[in-house]
Amino acid sequence: MPAHQRAQLLGKDWKTSPDRAVTSAADSGGLKVLVADSKDAYVWRTVATLAEPGMSADTWIGNVCVMDREHVAAVYAPRTFTNKTSFLMA
Repeated sequence: MPAHQRAQLLGKDWKTSPDRAVTSAADSGGLKVLVADSKDAYVWRTVATLAEPGMSADTWIGNVCVMDREHVAAVYAPRTFTNKTSFLMA
């Protein structure tokens, strides 16, 4: 996208903005944490892939919570863990 179109979409200060978007996406390789910075025209990039070596999964699931610009808290597991009935109900 040409720079003049970026300014129309993102605002005139997009190159100097400290704004960052954070999300997660999962596949069989793990839960991926992605970020997109304003200064990079919000192009997504993977900054971490969370998985446990030796643990197979058809896909991973999880949630992330942004703590600050450089940190997220994450919980993740193989999707099949959600179908386990190995806990006791009182």
